[in-house]
Amino acid sequence: MASHALITRIDEANETLAAGLQAKGWQPVTAPLFNIIQTGPQTIDAQQYRRIIITSPHAVPAQIITGADFYVVGERAQKALAKIGATTEVKAFPTIDALLANLAQEPATPILYLRGAHVKKDLKTALDNLDEITLYEARPRETLPEDIKTMLAKKSIKLVTLHSPRSAAIFMGLVADYTLDEVVFLCMSEDIAKELPRTARIIAAVQPNVTGLLNVCPKANS
Repeated sequence: MASHALITRIDEANETLAAGLQAKGWQPVTAPLFNIIQTGPQTIDAQQYRRIIITSPHAVPAQIITGADFYVVGERAQKALAKIGATTEVKAFPTIDALLANLAQEPATPILYLRGAHVKKDLKTALDNLDEITLYEARPRETLPEDIKTMLAKKSIKLVTLHSPRSAAIFMGLVADYTLDEVVFLCMSEDIAKELPRTARIIAAVQPNVTGLLNVCPKANS
């Protein structure tokens, strides 16, 4: 029986993740846990701001009118800005905490945060001079695809990638009727484990990116 690895997020990095999983003997399948719904304006006039924070590629609108520098978390947000032709400086950070630490060393100026409806860290509590615009909502799916349900019932899914605490909580809600004792949960970070059962088999990446996931990913049937 094939050992399937379930990827629970769809984005441009999935091709790299799937290829890396295949190299370790896994047969990747994909079922996103969210539908991304654009809810905000796709043209942003941000000329009054000196810095713009973006922590998700989904929070990059079609056009931003600004002379501000961009402070982004992750490669995907950086690539999304490049696609719309951002011409000012783009400073990329591996985590939101690293971004905030950098801002703490700089003079206080007006900052705009382009965000989703749900965020891991509330930046309003960390930055006084911050305005926010919500551009999208990640709405949880109500059920998994039928082919994924069949694989879960047959216990052919042996590994599941989880990319945030919220995605972990949603996934566990969707699979409440299945036995997952043979599943390894490959998590983007250690805090995701808090949403999983204590008895779950968990491997957490040291680096919160695709490379980090693949570095700690076990080989299939190991």
